[in-house]
Amino acid sequence: MRRVLLECFMLVSLFSLYACIPEKNEMPDSEVLSEENVQEEDGGGIALGEDESEKIPEYQMLSMKEAQKIFEKAGDYIILDVREVEEFATGHIPGAICIPHEQIVSKAPEMIPDKEALIYVYCRTGRRSKIAAQALWDAGYRNVVEIGSVYDYTGELETDK
Repeated sequence: MRRVLLECFMLVSLFSLYACIPEKNEMPDSEVLSEENVQEEDGGGIALGEDESEKIPEYQMLSMKEAQKIFEKAGDYIILDVREVEEFATGHIPGAICIPHEQIVSKAPEMIPDKEALIYVYCRTGRRSKIAAQALWDAGYRNVVEIGSVYDYTGELETDK
């Protein structure tokens, strides 16, 4: 009987302690983006507190669906595919240019000399486009919009074949 009572006491104590621990992403309203807990990070983005995983990217993000509505109208923007050249050739958004993400730093100044140009960045799944968008931002481009995956594009793709 003592053992059962002891186990019940331990369980209740554990649950009580667990309930007092805030969730990782939980932040009191008074702390949200106050000057004390927002720090610029050398690796890009703004970090909240000390947890590196909570970075907010400095470039903008938009869904492919929203970007596709913009692409339906002619405009002064660049659509940038950051996949490999071979991937680009198999199908890309009409009017897009290709700079593979690992070549962004070296080729962007030559291919996109205007650092104020509006640039929509995408790739195959959205991982490389985030890397490239941050690299562009770090290189001084200030109108960078990451739009994710070409798989989410519902229009006709152009091919180079």
